[in-house]
Amino acid sequence: MNSRYGRRYRDPVHGYIYVPRPLLALVNSPYVTRLRFVSQNAGAQSSYPSLNGSRFEHALGTMHLSMSAWKWAWANASGSSDIEDAKETQARLAHEVRQYLRANPLHIVDPFIDQRLSEADDRESWSLEFPELMQTALAAVGLLHDVGHSPFSHTLEPVFSGFRHSVFSAEVITELEALENNLVDVGKHQFHDLCGLLLVRRALSESHLLERFSPRLVWGIYSAAYPEIYGSPHWARALRSVISGDVDVDRLDYILRDSNRAGTEFGAVDVERLLRGVELHHRNDEPARPWSVGYSVSTVSAVESLLENRERSYRWVYFHHASLASDTALKRVFRLLLLDASERRPSIDYLSALEDMDGKPRASSHADDVAALSLMRQGLGGGADAVTSMRYGTLMRIADGFSQDYVSTWRSYEEYLSALADAPSEWVLELLGAVPSAGSFSNTGSATASRSWSSSEEDLTAAVNWVIDLRTRQGGLDGPERGRISGVELLELELEEVLNNDHPEVSGVPGTWLVALRLGSRSGRAARFALWRGDEQVEFRRVSPIAAGLVEADRKRVQAWGFFVPHEPRGVSREARKRLALEARQFFLVALIGDIGSSKQSLASPATTGGHV
Repeated sequence: MNSRYGRRYRDPVHGYIYVPRPLLALVNSPYVTRLRFVSQNAGAQSSYPSLNGSRFEHALGTMHLSMSAWKWAWANASGSSDIEDAKETQARLAHEVRQYLRANPLHIVDPFIDQRLSEADDRESWSLEFPELMQTALAAVGLLHDVGHSPFSHTLEPVFSGFRHSVFSAEVITELEALENNLVDVGKHQFHDLCGLLLVRRALSESHLLERFSPRLVWGIYSAAYPEIYGSPHWARALRSVISGDVDVDRLDYILRDSNRAGTEFGAVDVERLLRGVELHHRNDEPARPWSVGYSVSTVSAVESLLENRERSYRWVYFHHASLASDTALKRVFRLLLLDASERRPSIDYLSALEDMDGKPRASSHADDVAALSLMRQGLGGGADAVTSMRYGTLMRIADGFSQDYVSTWRSYEEYLSALADAPSEWVLELLGAVPSAGSFSNTGSATASRSWSSSEEDLTAAVNWVIDLRTRQGGLDGPERGRISGVELLELELEEVLNNDHPEVSGVPGTWLVALRLGSRSGRAARFALWRGDEQVEFRRVSPIAAGLVEADRKRVQAWGFFVPHEPRGVSREARKRLALEARQFFLVALIGDIGSSKQSLASPATTGGHV
């Protein structure tokens, strides 16, 4: 093993993953090791039991791919075979980074880089050290990109955000709200990313974790996702896109890794071709956005495979109806626990300081899936009412036991189309009449405004998606959460409340309802990026017909699911379950669409999502 590396891990996806020696202490720190017990995909295990990987292995994989991407970006500087052009681009980047590190605008203490800058006082000696320094920095950013995840990752993220006042210390809440108040559009940033800012800044201030790498450079790139807060230079934003872009190594690793664990074929991506096509560009004609790290047009087949397999992974794995039922049940169980007045719960504050007054590790710094499961299994306190206790116990069968004793309104796209086809004709006409044409709807900024509507079954799915999108932008339920909660989460809770109040029984069977919404553009949004051909960019849709298909699939995909969970499933016969499914489907569609005329009327002044409630 090369002396530059401190450790190697055997990985089922990438073979061997080598940890650079300067990052070894960081890998072994509580910030990263906590991720060993934070699941990558919580509910997906219900149908894919081997899909039980952790955020830790994904962090290592992203670190590994970040180093490879930088190696080829540096080698492919300017995207040209002209050696002088490549050297000029490399020298320009090395100079701009050197100037930034000298200026230290964010006041990051960094003895290592200060020493390097003083020793490498001339450009030539600095340029020799620069490629390895940058590779280590990008490796660190890849390693740390997910440290802000809560227990059970994305599944419980809305609960931790909404109930932050019940979970985190006053100091942490103040820090989070200061970040949110400085963001131009807080709805574009996920809660775990904001938590990651707090943890990464703290990690980079602990001198015992910093061995021969630059925390100033790492923080400059990591924080570049928030230029409105940190005033990041454009080269940092371009390099950040390696990990967080339209097509990036974060997505590449989890598609490969989750496919490997789930046993699907969705990991068939030409990784070598994709990474060998990473290029570093500087454009003099765009002074505000001169830097770009992108992909050569020669990678189009690999990009197609990645985006297609990402779409299929979401459709068949992450948005499998059983995965969604388990994830939603877990969210609701945790919400009920945080609503409970009992003080018996263990600490689940994973953002607190890592050491107490005596220098001993605090248990809360290790809050992970294990702590969350311990809390769930303790159950509610004695003050919970009978209805709440019954709902809690019913949902625990799914959240903890992965039971599938529930009725799903639809399990596939075909069943969804059938449900819409069975809807009353006057309801369909009202729905299609409420949806604006592409021309008038384009002012809302929604991706669904790509064409006028017709009355086909497929267009009905897009029409329903439009109504859902509109309802999530209207705000909704006033709940007990005091933190930030999205319009999607609000609508889920509102629909569950309506269904549980109006239909506590379906076909005479008592039970409880769950609602799962999965909005937002996925692969369709990524299909809108550009590739490099020499020193010019060409839109992906111009070189691949797959782009249009991805956008259309996004527009028409299923975005809403309902689940009716009987309190006593053993007494429900197979025939009764069929009747349950048909009746549950009807109740859910009525609740989902709601008052179509009212939804249309509110288009003129939609409320902003993601506000405080």
